This record gives sequence, structure tokens and C-alpha cells, in this order.
Amino acid sequence: MASISLGLLADYASTAETGTDRIHVIGGGIRSLSFSAFPAVRQRMSLALGIEFSASEATNPDHTVRIDAIGPGDRALMQPVMASFTLLSDRIQPDEPVYFHFVYNMENITFPEEGSYAYSIAVDDNHVGNVPLRVFKVPGPVPRVLAASRKLSAGYEAFAGGDVAKAQQAFEEVVAEFPEISGGHNNLGFVLLGQAKAEGALVAFLKARELRFPQPELLEANMACAYYLLRNAAAAALLFEQCLRTYGFAGTAILYGIEEARLFTVHLQSASDYVSLMMLNASWSALASGDRESAARYSGAAYAADLARREDESGRSFASSVQALKQKLT
Repeated sequence: MASISLGLLADYASTAETGTDRIHVIGGGIRSLSFSAFPAVRQRMSLALGIEFSASEATNPDHTVRIDAIGPGDRALMQPVMASFTLLSDRIQPDEPVYFHFVYNMENITFPEEGSYAYSIAVDDNHVGNVPLRVFKVPGPVPRVLAASRKLSAGYEAFAGGDVAKAQQAFEEVVAEFPEISGGHNNLGFVLLGQAKAEGALVAFLKARELRFPQPELLEANMACAYYLLRNAAAAALLFEQCLRTYGFAGTAILYGIEEARLFTVHLQSASDYVSLMMLNASWSALASGDRESAARYSGAAYAADLARREDESGRSFASSVQALKQKLT
């Protein structure tokens, strides 16, 4: 049976989609979190796993991992996370164990009370271990990071509920009160970008990059969309290509897709979704910059993407953009 050779919580982690490369970790080894009041919200945290398979298990390429977050009293902290992956056997040493790295990035994790929590890991429906986390209350004033996190969470909730004006106000308050928090600038830029206020959005994104926003794969995709709306298609194409060549993606996120002169939101559910969206946006940017050859190459990959076949609003919008792009290129 598979086993966990590495399991830790971190401020941020990433790995290549193949699951075989090294895990890159920032602020790893979180075993406890302290808050001044409950319910408490952690803005961002990553679960990094190293899963070991025996040589015989590696002969089966298809596997699944399930993550459950359990709070005090075995209460579910979130909906279970399920993922499928393909394991590549070691052809050079076929009798040796095979390792697979998996990262789950989480945002706005709510802890309803202090106590002992755990992330329960199951591989192929077999429980293989827990990653524990102790959450406790500390006296004193609310730390700046926590106060900023609460305001950011209010903005997230407003945006998710469709109240863009309220979300923008929340993010503007974070920027004003906590200018050192990169997430406030990034989120404000995202809201402005959705309103086609590209110039203001780009200013916010550049500030977030200056403050080392920990998810460059999201930040630079947003910056590229801003450049596109500002009619700097060459800069947009360069950034989208960098997103494809340089960055990995894990977890879930919301980013913008391009359809000629407008943007639309896409809920990304996998690394494949991220690559597909970057292909689509790179194609529109290349086309706008006069590079039809690159536009055609990227559009072909976007046309074949699974994202174009999803039946939710994100999938339908993506498919509509792919069809519009195809017409432009014929």
C-alpha cells in the first residue's frame, strides 16, 4: 500500500504537473497557528505531500488522492478534495519504489474554534496518514496580518456573492490600512481588471509584484490581461508565454480569459485548466500583435483542451472564445 514519505503544511508550495520534480516550499513545517479571536481565517496555506509507491504498485499508472480536513470533534472543515494522477514507473530501476509529489494550495481557510485539526490523506481509497495542525487562541490585540486577512476574506465573500463594489471597497481598505500586504494590491487589481480599468489594475499588480506576491503564476497572468486591454499585445504575449514556460499550478483559482476585446472569468480546477487558459490568452495576444503563426499554434492547443468541454459557465465561455478565435484565424 502507498505511504506518505513527506507531509507538511507551508505558507506556499508548488511542484511540476508531472508530480516527479522537487517540491518548492516557502515557510514549510507549520504545526500550529495562533489567532486572537474565532472564527479565524488563514488567507493562504499549502499542503505538500510526498507519496511513496512500491514497485508493484507502480505498474498501475492510474491513482487517486483524497484530502479531508477534520476539525475538533471530527467535524469536516471543508469539502473533500479529490484528484487523479498518472504514475510513471522507474524504467531504469524497476524494482525500486516510485515517488509522487502532490501540492494542494488553499485560500481563506476558516477555523471555527481552537483545537486540534488534521488533514487526512487517502490514496486509492486507503487512508495513509494525517498531517496535524494545532490551532489556539492568544491574548492581546489582533495582529496586523490577521486583521488584513479578515478584510481580505470579506472582499472574497463579496466578490463571490457578485457584489463587486463591496469587494473593491474591502480591497481598497486593505491597501490603505495594510500597504505592506501584497494580497490587497493583487486582489484590488483583479477587481479593477474585471471592470476594464486596466491602467489602475496594472499599477496594483506591479505593487503586488514589488511586495513579492507568492503566486506569480496568477499575478503575471493578470498583468498580461491588463497589458492586453491597454493594447500592448506584445507585452501580454510575452507574459502569457512566461506563464506557460516557467510556472506550475496547483489547487484552484479564478483568472480571466480573453475573447477579442473583453475578459471573462474562468474557475480553474487543475493544472491542465491553467495551461489551457494561458494557451487561449497567448493566442489572442499573438494575433493582436500580428503573429498569426504563434496565434494558430496556441489556438490549436486551446481547441483540444478539456476545459472547452466543461459544461459549466467557465467551460462555455472558454469554448465560445476558442470558436471566435478560430473564425479570426480562418
